[in-house]
Amino acid sequence: MVSTFLHRINPLCRKNRTHAKNAALGSIATAVLFTITVVTGSALPEIPAAQAISKGEKATRPDVVQIHIYDKPDGTPHRCTGTALNDQWILTAAHCVEGETYSSPDVPVDVLKVFYSNNKEQPGAATRVDKYVKHSHADIALLHVATAHQLHNYPTLLDNHPFVKDQKVELYGYGKGFQDAPVTWLRKAELKVIGQEDHINAGHVFVMRGVTGGSNHGDSGGPVFDDKGRIMGVNVIGSHSVWADPYAESKAVDVQHYADWVRETTGIKPASNQAPTRPGANLSARLSSF
Repeated sequence: MVSTFLHRINPLCRKNRTHAKNAALGSIATAVLFTITVVTGSALPEIPAAQAISKGEKATRPDVVQIHIYDKPDGTPHRCTGTALNDQWILTAAHCVEGETYSSPDVPVDVLKVFYSNNKEQPGAATRVDKYVKHSHADIALLHVATAHQLHNYPTLLDNHPFVKDQKVELYGYGKGFQDAPVTWLRKAELKVIGQEDHINAGHVFVMRGVTGGSNHGDSGGPVFDDKGRIMGVNVIGSHSVWADPYAESKAVDVQHYADWVRETTGIKPASNQAPTRPGANLSARLSSF
């Protein structure tokens, strides 16, 4: 049986920070894709990092960005994952920009940097964030970058889809690998949807179970795509058992419930499930500019 943490931690990307208000909820915010380990006659902690990730896979998606939050005393960042919706708006998890405790202020915009690169070791130049907006009742946020960054394609935000048990989805993220193995590049894993609920802090969420891998620390805010590449969810909550179980349950905010908010904030028009996007098509014409 999968057990859950007794509190939600502020990072998927900021994994050592906790919100006092979440202490009794039985859930944890996590982030990053991890994958299964190949064991060949040695204890799990002794497996070299290079051998630790054997499920899930390396991925390339220019629209899945790295978010660094430079608010640690040693100058290193906390990390989250996000999705570029157009040339200036990024969708991510709200807890990525929240303070250390429930009473702490949210982080200032000047500590937020976005990297439009799938390479964690050499991410290139940072793009400054000049403002962000959190949803008042869900664990999602929108970051606005100061300088427009044009991509060839942008994913469609799905605003109407039925609940389908065992539906296959893909999760993307930049966090640690299984048992904290280092990850140098964007990774993805296949999961299946096994339930849905109204979460007291995260909002409307759907519950997932890993098929080829799952969510780990560092993947907060990462997108969950359907089989047509449309954004169904934002990864926000994971399981206490991630160290031992690479397929442990996780939860994602169901974006269909917040499509109006995204549209009002950004000017981007979500797409209904009744008009699926052709895979590989240039979606820029479907998105109105900010």
